[in-house]
Amino acid sequence: MKEWDVNIYRGILTGYNEAFIINQETRDKLIAASSKNDEIIRPILRGRDIKKYDIHFSNLYLINAHNGVKEKGTKRIDVVNDYPVIYEHLKHFQSKLESRSDKGDHWSNLRNCAYIDIFTGPKLIYPETMRLLKNN
Repeated sequence: MKEWDVNIYRGILTGYNEAFIINQETRDKLIAASSKNDEIIRPILRGRDIKKYDIHFSNLYLINAHNGVKEKGTKRIDVVNDYPVIYEHLKHFQSKLESRSDKGDHWSNLRNCAYIDIFTGPKLIYPETMRLLKNN
């Protein structure tokens, strides 16, 4: 893989999926309330959605309230000031989000992810790396 200049990444860890991963209905409501919300709501695939030669999109979306990447000059998403409708959604989960051990600068942000920008580009996907370690 290294010869092909390919990197393997883990994905996005939210620390509390119930707040940041939303269904189609919630997505539609958030965007109907403010079309600006579409800027940070992205379709998401989970490992269980990926099958051999196929994907099954479960109509789930990520509120990508990332924490920015200081080294790359990527600014943190300011949910409170720039996305007030999403902030109201996240406030329902505030106590759980505040108690995450791994969170962004503000409780409404995702944890730091140095490779957040790669999620917008093309990618190879696979459901898992290994099921069982076997001695050959």
